[in-house]
Amino acid sequence: MLEQIRKDVVRTYSSFNHFNTDATRGKDTLQNILICIADIGGIGYIQGLNFIAASVLYHCDVDYSYYIVERLFQAVDAKTLYSGNLREIMVQLNFFFHEYLKSNAPEVQQDLVAKDIFPELIFTEWFVTLGFSIVPMEFHIKMLANFFEHSFEYIHVLLLRFVCARYREFKSLDAELTIICLKSVGQNLKKDKQTNDVKWIEIV
Repeated sequence: MLEQIRKDVVRTYSSFNHFNTDATRGKDTLQNILICIADIGGIGYIQGLNFIAASVLYHCDVDYSYYIVERLFQAVDAKTLYSGNLREIMVQLNFFFHEYLKSNAPEVQQDLVAKDIFPELIFTEWFVTLGFSIVPMEFHIKMLANFFEHSFEYIHVLLLRFVCARYREFKSLDAELTIICLKSVGQNLKKDKQTNDVKWIEIV
């Protein structure tokens, strides 16, 4: 577990001064808090938790970060969510795609089905990291507040808004380009501050 945490710490938000290769203190603190939160609910360490912890640590001091992560894990029932080789993650992911998305945006869901795109290809990262590895950092406090208020159900709302916002761009694309469109948008929006603000304010 410790070796995996060390590997993940190095590649977590490396573009941020707080966590880049020169920020030894930030990386050491992130490593320590990941070791601590691995004991919350006995879930151990799952790749992806580093983005959640780093986001909270970026906005809060160490002691308060641990409290916030613990409260977030309670809100989303992390013990169930991350247990059994992420079986519950897959259950939630498939519920979102086959029921929630189909009910709330049938045209979008049918487009993805017609392209034979497996939901695991495009949505797994969202569910494992609760979107914190994808949504820009400046919107994470609002995300936390929504998770506290709406629990895990908020990820369904967030992802629905995201996919619908991208539909205009990917509906005319083939399957391969649709996957690229949906998986690379986080990085693309971060490079364009104006687009970033407009799009993510509407989504989050």
